[in-house]
Amino acid sequence: MNPTEVLRKYNKYAVVGATRNKEKFGYKIYKTIKNYDKTVFPVNPRYDSIDGVFCFSSISEIPEKPEVVVAVVPPRATDKLIDECKRLGIDVMWLQPGTYNDATLQKCKDVDIEAVYGACIMLKLKEQ
Repeated sequence: MNPTEVLRKYNKYAVVGATRNKEKFGYKIYKTIKNYDKTVFPVNPRYDSIDGVFCFSSISEIPEKPEVVVAVVPPRATDKLIDECKRLGIDVMWLQPGTYNDATLQKCKDVDIEAVYGACIMLKLKEQ
């Protein structure tokens, strides 16, 4: 599935690596998805809320299963995230630039998770 198809098909996103720091991509991505009328769940164990919205410490805590998990974390954390997505039955991950390597992509393939990579979700949303 290409990035445009994912954005058209799915409306519930979890942003893993969301942050309160307005200069970081974790914040910018969270806000951009939210501004495009998508349901977005911030995920970061360091925060209890971001902009007054409850922040989950892991995707397993989110009461509504996200359709897409957006990784804004280093590749080693993305690898653990793949396992959590598989366990929860989430089969689409958007891997932001810098969050993956060849082994990460292979792991997604091995566990049948659709990996969207090579494109920034913020830029793709703005192209819609």
